[in-house]
Amino acid sequence: DPAMRLVCKLCNNSGWGKLCEVPHHTKNEYIKAEDFHAVATNPRIEMLSAQIVDLFDGEETMRVRHRPKQETICANRYSAVHHSVLVTAYARVLLYEIVEKVGTGAGYMDTDSVMFEM
Repeated sequence: DPAMRLVCKLCNNSGWGKLCEVPHHTKNEYIKAEDFHAVATNPRIEMLSAQIVDLFDGEETMRVRHRPKQETICANRYSAVHHSVLVTAYARVLLYEIVEKVGTGAGYMDTDSVMFEM
């Protein structure tokens, strides 16, 4: 069933993505101008940029790019980078086994598929 295969592939990829998720992404946040001081003086974040933007709502709005300071980063309890590395290594082994079976007919190989001539 193609629909079920697609759902299973999406669940597997989402689960793997959760394993290797990094907790310190840069975030873009839209705030009111009067809230800027609270964000700028927050000791837990490192502000990267701030600019006034016009959102056509009549209020001064700012776009602030920030990330957590290195010393405040906590490990994500759902991530396990060592497991995600093993998943990709095992996938490469399986792909190489398929390419060996196909032989010289393999024309293209991606992270999860092999195209070959029959």
